[in-house]
Parts: sequence; structure tokens; C-alpha cells
Amino acid sequence: MTEASKFQGTEVPVCVAVAEDEPELREYYQRVLPHLGYQVVGIVENGEELVQLCFQSMPCVIICDVDLQKLSGLEAVKLIRYRHPVAAVYVTENRYEDVTAEKANRAVVLKKPFRMCDLKLAIEQAMEMSSNSSKSKELI
Repeated sequence: MTEASKFQGTEVPVCVAVAEDEPELREYYQRVLPHLGYQVVGIVENGEELVQLCFQSMPCVIICDVDLQKLSGLEAVKLIRYRHPVAAVYVTENRYEDVTAEKANRAVVLKKPFRMCDLKLAIEQAMEMSSNSSKSKELI
């Protein structure tokens, strides 16, 4: 059983924050994430807004485009993780960004275009990765 299924089997849904600059994808996330059993705490357009949102709402998972205005997705997640441990899914369609995002610590890369089942799997993998990282820190 994955961490995500443990969370989804409880009364409290996993909270997710999203940063996406494409309006169509923002609408997609707004529709699909609740359908998958996640609670959307906010969907924003740029990295600065993502940092503000996450400092206020402390989500369990962040889904963000790598290439965002004002602050990249990678930079935003790095700033957020200084204050709050969070699972991350980076979304990209650019080959260069794929390589950069894969180097990011404890994150899953989801390539555009993707399906709902791909999104669900990416979130579950990110949560598992984040959980394993937290457990290894506890052992130190």
C-alpha cells in the first residue's frame, strides 16, 4: 500500500497546491484533483504566488510547472521546502527542463501531455518519495 492510498483511505484528503501558467491546465487540475480524492488548497499562475500560498496553507503536495514567471517551479519548491517539507511533482514539456527537474531532490517529473492516471501515479510517487526521505532523516 502506498502512502497516497493510506491518506486517501482516511477522512482527511491530501491537500494539494498547484502552480500552472496555462489557463486550460489550471481548469483541468481544478476538475480532476478533487475527482482523484485530493483537496485543492489553491491554483496559482506563478512561482511567487505558489510560495505565498504554500506558506499560508501548508499543503502535502505541490504540482507545478517547471517554467513559471517571477520564480521558476524549481526555485519555488526549494524556498517552500526550507520552511515546510512537501512532496513535489514538476510538470514540463521541454527536454532541457526534464533533465533539470530530474536533478531536483525528492521530486517526480510529469511530462506534458499527460493523462489523469499519470497525474495520480506521479502524486503517489512524490508522496512516497517524500515519506521515505522523512523516514531516512529520522534515522540520522
